[in-house]
Amino acid sequence: MSAKGFTLIELVVVLVLLGILAVTALPRFIDLTGDARAAEMQALQASLSSAIVMAHAKSIISGSTNSVSDIKIGDTYYAIYNGYPDFIERGDGSEQGKGLAINSLVEFDTDNITFDGNFSPAVFDHTQAATPHKCRIEYFRAQNATTPAVLTAKLEDCS
Repeated sequence: MSAKGFTLIELVVVLVLLGILAVTALPRFIDLTGDARAAEMQALQASLSSAIVMAHAKSIISGSTNSVSDIKIGDTYYAIYNGYPDFIERGDGSEQGKGLAINSLVEFDTDNITFDGNFSPAVFDHTQAATPHKCRIEYFRAQNATTPAVLTAKLEDCS
């Protein structure tokens, strides 16, 4: 008797091999690095938002809501502009130097994210993105004591 077809073991072996190929090859076709970069920037935005709120509360408590001043958090001084963190660094954070900028309020991966506080708005760019200016967070400092600082994310292309 001559049977045609595959045995159950042959089918199982083929399915296992296809599964192994799918597990190793699929990540190459599904690139999630852009999503990971966008998530990293969203986490930084959330951290910055929290830091801004806390620094603003501290500046209100210490009466530092007018124009240019400094607040002390722990042993470090941070630059304040109209009651909100400034993006211009005015010192080294010591009592004599005073005033670190907003980028010093939070920790972030400086290998992948750069901070530029030389212009308004100050920007945090993801350097690993194909177009870093399309994967950024912008910080506009407070224009006066009644207008809050603004933090926006531009995450159009973090791939």
